[in-house]
Amino acid sequence: MTISPSPVYSNTSTNTINVIENIIQGYGMGPIRALAQEPPQNAKDAHKQKLVRIKYRLIKRELKDGEICYLLTVTDSGTSGLQGPVLSEADIAANGGILEQGYDWTAFEGMGYTKSGVAALGSRGQGKNAFLYFSKPPVLNTDQRIIFYDTLLDDDEYRLGARIARNVNDHRLDPPYYSNEARQIIKTSYPLTDGIEFPLQLQPLEEVGTRVIIPYVDQEAIQAIRTGELHKWL
Repeated sequence: MTISPSPVYSNTSTNTINVIENIIQGYGMGPIRALAQEPPQNAKDAHKQKLVRIKYRLIKRELKDGEICYLLTVTDSGTSGLQGPVLSEADIAANGGILEQGYDWTAFEGMGYTKSGVAALGSRGQGKNAFLYFSKPPVLNTDQRIIFYDTLLDDDEYRLGARIARNVNDHRLDPPYYSNEARQIIKTSYPLTDGIEFPLQLQPLEEVGTRVIIPYVDQEAIQAIRTGELHKWL
């Protein structure tokens, strides 16, 4: 009797940056349309009140070396925020990759999870690519995209999450920052890596809702805001 050796598996690298670019460049009429379309659609799906507001803000920041860069914030209100539990990959796998309705935090952090009782892919999962696409950090050594996202929920829970997408992998902050620690980082700076901190210097959310923060926002988005192209798609 011949005993087969135990199988050995290796990690499969995924060019995450290429995936992001292919998704967003696949939008009809270009990436700016994606930046204008995805946030209102996500807010509509998560609406709590009849009137939902989406606010775009382009903000100048000075880095430690004196370099000037911009961050873009996209904030919704009148929504339920990124509600639901913070699930691990094991939790999601144990449920067959299906999320319950209202698991919006996990849907946003994931990619295309199916919502229970819904035939289409879960909301918010794909939309984060519209934000990641426009983050182009110039001070880091490898091609990567970064977004931060904070949410205030009905029960006053406050969360701050982050995703860093790289050429061959991507990472999410796990677990997120909560409560006073999250608010303090929002008011000061987010620690990235190798002593690099990004100066957020924002006010914590005061209304239930969600804010996505795009640091190192690129010139394409800056010009679209200044010329009114973004407003046209809105």
